[in-house]
Amino acid sequence: MVANPFFGEPDLTRIAAAKPSKRLAAADPTARRSITTGKDLSSVYFAPLAGTAQEARTIQSLFPEARVLSGQEARKEALKNINAPRILHIATHGFFLQDAGEEAAKAAPTSPTADTRAIAGTIKTENPLLRSGLALAGANLSKGGDDGILTALEAS
Repeated sequence: MVANPFFGEPDLTRIAAAKPSKRLAAADPTARRSITTGKDLSSVYFAPLAGTAQEARTIQSLFPEARVLSGQEARKEALKNINAPRILHIATHGFFLQDAGEEAAKAAPTSPTADTRAIAGTIKTENPLLRSGLALAGANLSKGGDDGILTALEAS
């Protein structure tokens, strides 16, 4: 079971103000809302899913032998290394990237650059499932390798 991944918080550019306003002082970064559709992965954000921790505890009470991966353990590589479970329950965000259209596809590079996260959203892909994926631990952080984004192409 994979639940309640720690998505991480991207570094936010902070603007120093001589006198911070009450509105800015009251802002809570954990209160950000998820954005699970966009033109590419740089435009999506995955907010924490605290309810999935309780979901995992409830399911584990029914299946005490179940292994739970949560927080930092809910990584892409850990999920890919699970071998033929009887039941696999994943409680996380899914996402869809928008179809870029033919014009953007002709001008787009054919492979992602080093500063992108996992897949290039500007490549024309007819099947929308190939522009989708799951967010796992580290999904909001761009650091290559186990970047927390599991796409349909990687899962097969």
